[in-house]
Amino acid sequence: DNRSVTARAHSSPRLAQAHLPPNITAILIVRHAKMLSATAPLVSQHAPAPSRASSRGVPSKIGKRPSLGGARGHRRVVVAPLTAIVAPDWATLDQLTAPIDVGTYNVRPKQVPSSSTDPSLPTSRNSAATDKRVLLYRDTNAWCPFCERVWLALLEKDIPFDTVFIDLRNKPQWYLDMVPSKLVPAVRIDGELVVESRDILLAIEAAFPESTPLLPPAGTSERARVEALMDLADDSEKGVGSAGYRFLTGGGMFGGVRDESDVPKLRAAFEERLESLESALAAAPHGGPFLGGAAPSLADLMMAPSLERFAANLPAFRGFDLRAQPGLPRLAAWYDAMEARPSYSTVRGDPGTHNVVVRKLFRLQAGAAGEAKPEEALGAGAGTGAGEAARKLVVNHEAVAADVVKNAGIGGDAVEVRAEVESALRSLAARLAAVAGIEAPVAEAVAEVEEKAAPASGPPSAEQKAAAARASAVAAATWAFMRQRVSAPRDMSGAAASALRAASLCAIAELDF
Repeated sequence: DNRSVTARAHSSPRLAQAHLPPNITAILIVRHAKMLSATAPLVSQHAPAPSRASSRGVPSKIGKRPSLGGARGHRRVVVAPLTAIVAPDWATLDQLTAPIDVGTYNVRPKQVPSSSTDPSLPTSRNSAATDKRVLLYRDTNAWCPFCERVWLALLEKDIPFDTVFIDLRNKPQWYLDMVPSKLVPAVRIDGELVVESRDILLAIEAAFPESTPLLPPAGTSERARVEALMDLADDSEKGVGSAGYRFLTGGGMFGGVRDESDVPKLRAAFEERLESLESALAAAPHGGPFLGGAAPSLADLMMAPSLERFAANLPAFRGFDLRAQPGLPRLAAWYDAMEARPSYSTVRGDPGTHNVVVRKLFRLQAGAAGEAKPEEALGAGAGTGAGEAARKLVVNHEAVAADVVKNAGIGGDAVEVRAEVESALRSLAARLAAVAGIEAPVAEAVAEVEEKAAPASGPPSAEQKAAAARASAVAAATWAFMRQRVSAPRDMSGAAASALRAASLCAIAELDF
């Protein structure tokens, strides 16, 4: 519920102490019309003070004009009219973010999902009419780990394909008629239907043997080794995946009954499977880092979705940081190697998405351990993800704004709400663009908007104060909704989703009512 998230944002000491990193302190949140002293202390002791080169910085949430560079010191205060959110318009943001490379990004008006990183076809019985050899049917939210396996394999092998999205809550009848199991994923390869992820992976490998082989040559001992690991990946009794999900859910999977008293025993069983996986990585040719050796194999691709989810879920719900276990250095190296691959960066989710899914599916409660602080998530290295998030928000802003208005629980006049939501989204896009390294152009654009605003003429009226308070409330609801709503990789990459969540959280924490 976005309203409870917003309420927590203002009552939580952790959020109240959340500060923006120096490179994004320049984004406006809300302007106030009260007179302030000539100088004000820095929000963060590490934030830079104004320099002559940056004297046209973007105004902050309390009328202060933060700098974009220079030595430490104090920010100059600017008296401004009481307004809502000040941010560049969409056309300006489009120009500013146009140079950001986000790869393939297709907006799908009035379809679910509203965007896609892959070429896609409308969800209809006639969707099989593709001009590509491979047609993939996968879930709309990109939550399905079995769909992720197939998607990852197609990207690793660089095979052109089209996608048809299937809503798992409302599967079309033609799909139910077509696929005997009624499940996703399914593919058509040269028109022939193949189901079950393991069978699909083998069929893709057979149909495209020269495109980045993911299996060792047939008849070799390495082929037998990789196939045995593939079998283990789907083993509901002995596999690392099944053991991990039992530990995560307290035994409430694979026909079991959830019992928290069993968690220590389930953890021990999972750790035993992890030791076996560590041994398999140690035995990989060329010293790894993958199960297949220097490059991923189908065994890696089959295990990747589960291991990805465990790295996100277990720290949050069980206090078990899988990537920091001292006895698993090869597994830690495997994670690093996988995340360095562009194909995996495209298909993997972010911890926020995975933890939301687990809360929904298993009714588990997470602590704060699994969530990065916003200033950490928007620190060094966040630029690429923030740039992608900014650009995709700008390109798809109409669908995003409509979603917020429809589902965020914001009451009031529809036209006014839409305008206030749009302002909050533009502010969020500008904030993300600044993190991506274009803070100076963003500052210029916001300064131009500010200069065009009508000057204040006396103290604000009660009506103006009420309007500003409402704008702040709508902004908070919008940002809280965005933080909970964004889903990776459905909407954007995991890195981009993490940056958007962190920027939304920082924006909420800075709001004054």
